[in-house]
Amino acid sequence: MAQAALVLDTNVVLNWLFFQHPPTLAVIHSLLPTYQWVSSPWMQREAQRVAHSAHLAKYASPAAFERLSAGFAQHACMVDAAHCEPAMPAPPLLKCRDPDDQAFLDLARHTQAPLLLSLDRDLLKLRKRAAQLGLQIVAPDAWRGV
Repeated sequence: MAQAALVLDTNVVLNWLFFQHPPTLAVIHSLLPTYQWVSSPWMQREAQRVAHSAHLAKYASPAAFERLSAGFAQHACMVDAAHCEPAMPAPPLLKCRDPDDQAFLDLARHTQAPLLLSLDRDLLKLRKRAAQLGLQIVAPDAWRGV
């Protein structure tokens, strides 16, 4: 039986791999035996771009950048970029204000992921509508394995 897909937004990926935030580490490691993290080359580039941004410079270290790269290599199932870039051509079932955030919804739709972990307010606002379509959008600290 194939694992269900799991989509992680950029902030969750950074908390997990770059910052090694203990509660996020615990949630992700509890999910990985059951779920397959799906991502795209664009999402990996976005995580790298944010990690290299000026506002995270004080947290940056070679080890943090290595964990980020290694985490994608070890855990992410990379999906064809045509299906999960911002501004995906197919009309979305859920529409997010931010085109970059829309990419996570589109990837969840494309992979039929039942779970998207996010720290983004715009994505979290879509929780109820997403649930009607079979997608749970949950902040990592709110995940209870429901």
